[in-house]
Amino acid sequence: MTTKWEEFDLELAPDDAGFFARLSLSIGGQDASLYRNENTINHDLKLLKVEVNRDEALHARMLAAIHSLESFLCFYGNLERIHWTTVESVFEAESEEEKPLLKIEAWSITPAINDPVVDFIAEQVDLLIARAQQCHSLTTTLSFYREGLNDVRVYRHISAFFNFYFVIEGLCGNGKTKNPAVEAEFKRSPVLTNAVQEWLKRGIPQPMGDDVGIADRLNRMNKKVSVENIIHLLVWSRGDLHHYVGNPHKQTGSPLTQQHYMSLSQLALYLAQAVLLSELNRMDPERSSSFPQQA
Repeated sequence: MTTKWEEFDLELAPDDAGFFARLSLSIGGQDASLYRNENTINHDLKLLKVEVNRDEALHARMLAAIHSLESFLCFYGNLERIHWTTVESVFEAESEEEKPLLKIEAWSITPAINDPVVDFIAEQVDLLIARAQQCHSLTTTLSFYREGLNDVRVYRHISAFFNFYFVIEGLCGNGKTKNPAVEAEFKRSPVLTNAVQEWLKRGIPQPMGDDVGIADRLNRMNKKVSVENIIHLLVWSRGDLHHYVGNPHKQTGSPLTQQHYMSLSQLALYLAQAVLLSELNRMDPERSSSFPQQA
């Protein structure tokens, strides 16, 4: 079916079984010369930078329309989700004169994580089972880590952050629950502070797409990049994301802004891995050399 959504043409197409399977929004009359991409290669840093120029306000309105349709189809039609995190933008010239001006035809970002397949031999399985029995008291803590990884795989970065944060809080919070007390315990933990230092040594990852990087988040708080300030950011973000005030003018965490929190969830993932490895080796030193020693 084809209809209108404000100034956009909206098309909903079914699959062979009759279920909605494809959604597209389109609009004409745009300046073709504004749509282009530039690629820059930094050989020293082994970094490829791809910059795409487009009408960001227009793109935001189109995405907002998809968000709204998704929410209402969920409420009234039991829809699970629209996969707008991997949306593709397609640009078509409307005349022969526009074709030379249009420097890009399609553009999309597909977020990904390091998600390898791990092969085990029989001896490694035996070691894993022995360690699981020795460290069984960490089963619940590890379950938060497992759920955090599953959240990252489907781009639920806010949920992932919470799960990884609970790992860190459980192992380094010393039983405290109030944010100031938790932050103080975090800063007293040599395992956690050393992990943050090691993360900084590796270089702060650059954000991609709509993600907000760690340095940018600290800058918004008028804080410099440091071990203590990163720990403060972790604890502050946990409190900030725990509440939603319903103010459309306040930038806040929601199911519609998960992509803004990729760097934050990746930081929490790294730190959760580090504190878990340290605790597993402390509880089972006999087998510590048989397992990875760093995140």
